[in-house]
Amino acid sequence: MKIGISYICISSPVIFLLEFNDDLQYNYLINEIEKIQPNQIYLSQNIKNDHLTTLLNKEFPKIKKTFFPRKKYNNQNGIQILNRLSIIERNNLEFTLYNKQICFSCIPVLIQMIEQEQDITFSDNTFEIEFKSLEGRIFIDTMTIRNLEIYKNYKTGKIQNSFFSIINFTNTKGGARKLKYEISRPLNNHELINYRLETISELIKNEFFSKKLRGLIKKIGDFDLLVLFLSVMPKDFTLKKVKESIQNLITLKINIELIREIVKILKSFSSNCRFIKQLIINFSHPKLEEIYQLLLKVFVKDITISRKTSEIRNQIVYGIKNGISTFLDLTKKTYTETLEDLNSLFQDIKQKYKIAGMKIQHNKIIGYYISIPINIEELPKEFIHVTRYNKRWHCSTTLLSSLNERIDQSFSEILSLEKDIVLKSIQKIRKKISILHLVSDNLSTLDLLLSLVYLTLSSTDFIKPHFNNKRAFAISQGRNIFKERLKSKSYIPNDTFIDDNNTLQIITGPNMSGKTTYIKQNIYIFILASIGCYIPAKFASFCFIDKIFSKLCNNDLSEKNYSSFMFEMKQTKYILDFATENSFIIFDELGRATDTLNAESLSIVVCEQILKLRSFCLFVTHFSQLSWLEQIYHSIKTFHFQIKHNYNQNNHDENKSEIYDVEEKDDNNEKENFHNNNNHQNVLQYRIKEGCSLDNNQAINLASMIFPKSIILKSNQNFESIIQNKSLHKNLIIQNLSSKINYKTINEISTILRSIESSSLNKNTLKSYLIQLQKQCKQNILQQKKLLD
Repeated sequence: MKIGISYICISSPVIFLLEFNDDLQYNYLINEIEKIQPNQIYLSQNIKNDHLTTLLNKEFPKIKKTFFPRKKYNNQNGIQILNRLSIIERNNLEFTLYNKQICFSCIPVLIQMIEQEQDITFSDNTFEIEFKSLEGRIFIDTMTIRNLEIYKNYKTGKIQNSFFSIINFTNTKGGARKLKYEISRPLNNHELINYRLETISELIKNEFFSKKLRGLIKKIGDFDLLVLFLSVMPKDFTLKKVKESIQNLITLKINIELIREIVKILKSFSSNCRFIKQLIINFSHPKLEEIYQLLLKVFVKDITISRKTSEIRNQIVYGIKNGISTFLDLTKKTYTETLEDLNSLFQDIKQKYKIAGMKIQHNKIIGYYISIPINIEELPKEFIHVTRYNKRWHCSTTLLSSLNERIDQSFSEILSLEKDIVLKSIQKIRKKISILHLVSDNLSTLDLLLSLVYLTLSSTDFIKPHFNNKRAFAISQGRNIFKERLKSKSYIPNDTFIDDNNTLQIITGPNMSGKTTYIKQNIYIFILASIGCYIPAKFASFCFIDKIFSKLCNNDLSEKNYSSFMFEMKQTKYILDFATENSFIIFDELGRATDTLNAESLSIVVCEQILKLRSFCLFVTHFSQLSWLEQIYHSIKTFHFQIKHNYNQNNHDENKSEIYDVEEKDDNNEKENFHNNNNHQNVLQYRIKEGCSLDNNQAINLASMIFPKSIILKSNQNFESIIQNKSLHKNLIIQNLSSKINYKTINEISTILRSIESSSLNKNTLKSYLIQLQKQCKQNILQQKKLLD
């Protein structure tokens, strides 16, 4: 089923188009809407009672939906509107995007409604048209976005303490929008990632210049809004709009001057970095210089941006050069003379009453007024319109009010005369708006890259990731950036290695040990690497990944009338349906919402299905029995984290230590010692280690930190009894799996035989090697049978 979407971000002069094939459950559509976060959705009338509308109301109840007749969705009208609105360089879209007819049909409704609701008109040839392809990007589904807290913190529902917030050091809204887009749709094109890493490396190498660039970009602010101002015309160009337009044009002039400073800094980079070279070309474009010269003809050279209301008014009055309009010059002269009369009046009042601390101030509502400290005993009767504001009196006089009226009248006349000059300037700049779109996009990208540079330089031990063309996902000494930056503590690093011979890893451990922290950290590191950022590790190399899925245990969708177990099953089925051999999956405690027997059986089946898909998977579970699967399937490995038990001399002949297995703790990854009432100390090691856990009653051992010895002894007795009663369950599972017991051995033998097929061993050496291999295989089969017995 083909789906088409078109949308506009109100703060950016870009029309986005998206078209893709979706399934019957509209998973891709739901995923895209979740990432776009629209204020309103426009839909065709013929699907008002359709399953899709029901689904949208269920998934996005707070977003307003408006329905229009089907005939309004016309792809030919859509193409005409886009060709009219798009910058000249993007015309003839029907040829460049000839097979994207569905998203074209949405345009008439979208443009009509925005112009109507915002009371604006989109100007011809001023919009950038961007087709967002899902190709070249990693698909991260909606639930994984929530599970990993990519945009919002799961507990608070706010951006603060989300993954986005801890890595966001952008200085512009455009840069922040790009970062948000990148982490939700990371690149999987290794060539593009390395292109970005090349720039990041150069900026890190030149830290001093990078800081200067960040400072200049912070002064520029949101360049997108200036381009949007030129792309949109209000239906009624009031004096207020004239005032705003003058301020925007002055800001554009000052920003171009700042861009010139950026070019000077970029030229000081002595490197062959391709992106930096391209930035210098784009920021030095002749069209940008033409726009600057045009603005210089209209505005005085040394004008600056001001925040105070009186200074803003003076900026609007005196910002435009003299000599452009005779009438404007005369009106300015009248305005200046009236201001001089006002200042002369104030000096007379000040001399007459000699009140300490008396000031003349300006307010955009009441104009000029006299401000006097409140400690004066009695105000002169000449003062009128007296009001108190904090510790001062605000007042006026009859003559001051008259001068205020004259000033306001002159100011309005000035704006009326400037209106023509402003409109002509805007029309001339619009003809060259394509370069402003390019500069705006480049500034946002540079801001994004400088943000990643700042993240790297402000963190400890970040390295440049590598990418490989094989099936290998490797991280050496990886750390959880989320936990490190939130708690400002160094976490104990761990390794991860997954390849074709080891696609599924089973990780066991008790509660309170942070299993989720470990599996999440691998995704966070990979996302950072995929957006072209340095990562918290000693070494990392990643293969091609097309999709990322997660099933974590922090989901609570009771408001959707799902039981916890049913939601788990729906999510698991969704992952199994859409994952491919190039996908990366993290599972956390599958079956926690049902009994142990059913959960363990389901976990085995799900592991088998993932093996068939050949997806990479980190499978966290409390069921240590799943480690049996490693003996059957060659692509499964089990891992554990260590816990150290220290015993007092009173209970043992010597001070004795035993090391068992647990994972890292969720809230902290520093070693902690826990004492209990049984002279027993547990030390959490937080080190991942290959193999299954030897400590089958880990939870009881950890519970001994809290409960008295009598309860722990009874718990251990119950544990042994339950283990004996579960032997029947174990036998049933073994009967089901025993037919596959030789699969792993056969697979290993075939791999070895293939590797020696082209070897240069002589006949006698080869014969000797095969005899030894035969003995080893017999021994392995006997060990496997012994394990099942």
